[in-house]
Amino acid sequence: MIFKIAVVIGSLMIMLAGVLVGAVTLGGYIFNPTSSAPIGIWKVTKTKDFKKGDYVLVCPPAHPVLEDLVKRNALLKGRCDSNTVPFIKTVYGVAGDALDTHKDHGVFIEGELIPNTMPYDWPGLELTNGKIIERGEFVALQTGHPASIDSRYFGPLKRKEVIGTMELVWRYE
Repeated sequence: MIFKIAVVIGSLMIMLAGVLVGAVTLGGYIFNPTSSAPIGIWKVTKTKDFKKGDYVLVCPPAHPVLEDLVKRNALLKGRCDSNTVPFIKTVYGVAGDALDTHKDHGVFIEGELIPNTMPYDWPGLELTNGKIIERGEFVALQTGHPASIDSRYFGPLKRKEVIGTMELVWRYE
């Protein structure tokens, strides 16, 4: 019993240390310390089947905006093609949906404005306008933080970039 308590306390200490360095993975669980997705402990599933509204753990593609943020130490350097750590995002658009991104308003899926998605004006940023999301693609956003780095900057993601779906196990209030 004492050993189990020590393991739990040790695991929590490792997860809490993640606040200083970013998301920490431990046995299929991730501690997310950022406000881009709900702060807390998440379980990573192996399934890549998801629908609108689901959270996914995804490696964003290489993109100049992400490269710039990594260089500025605004994003953690990681194992993804973008040189970032994987992101926790919410699926908002799927194959067949219309996608528009307007610099003065934000992201529209099927003509509906998604709140808190107005992009910052990055040099060389090309917004996705009038695109139908193709088969094998999806749009991932995070509306809990207006400065979230997501599909508003790099467009639709590929299903192959999904590591798994996410389930929130414990949320910090």
